[in-house]
Amino acid sequence: MGARIAILRATIPTFAACPAFPEGFHYLPSYLDGAAQQALLSDVSKILTEAPLFEQRMPRTGAPLSVCMSNAVEFGWVTDRDGGYVYMSPDRAEAFVRDFAAFADARVVSDEQTAPGIEIGKPNDAYRRIRIDSLFGKVAVLVTDGHLPYPYGRETTGYDVDHLSDTLTKAKTAGASIVVALYSATGRRAAMVQFPGGYVAEIHSGENK
Repeated sequence: MGARIAILRATIPTFAACPAFPEGFHYLPSYLDGAAQQALLSDVSKILTEAPLFEQRMPRTGAPLSVCMSNAVEFGWVTDRDGGYVYMSPDRAEAFVRDFAAFADARVVSDEQTAPGIEIGKPNDAYRRIRIDSLFGKVAVLVTDGHLPYPYGRETTGYDVDHLSDTLTKAKTAGASIVVALYSATGRRAAMVQFPGGYVAEIHSGENK
């Protein structure tokens, strides 16, 4: 899926206080010298300017995750109270579904090979969408080549609302802009909204809401 940046909220304990690291984890405190660390910090700062850190929430409970994240790659991941979705490359989709199913006691609810492309900003195309139900809630796997128009792949959360049109009106009044106009597809209505500061969210509802 590519690299993802995560910042721990908790203070990281000193090495002496850490338990034994699990197999496969490598602790390399001197791998980068001071100059290399500064260069890496500069690169990360530039990335976060394009894709700011944001807080995601657990499906069902709505509890915040313990890290802040940046979807700074072609294949980002979004989770919220109502479920979540992940952008996945075709060569990784099968492995992701298999591994996620094993980890989260999940089952594939549907595997649509020709889902409407309007859902990922490509109204003239079709794409593969896999819907999964798991212990962690509902997850949709959006299989794409990563070449998606803005803001797809850069949204940071999604909201399921009861009255979509009213919600969009209130968002605009509050200073938000509609970056993807309201559309209908596969029994749901959705739009993409960008809030002041660059925060992008998908807001959706059922077809009749």
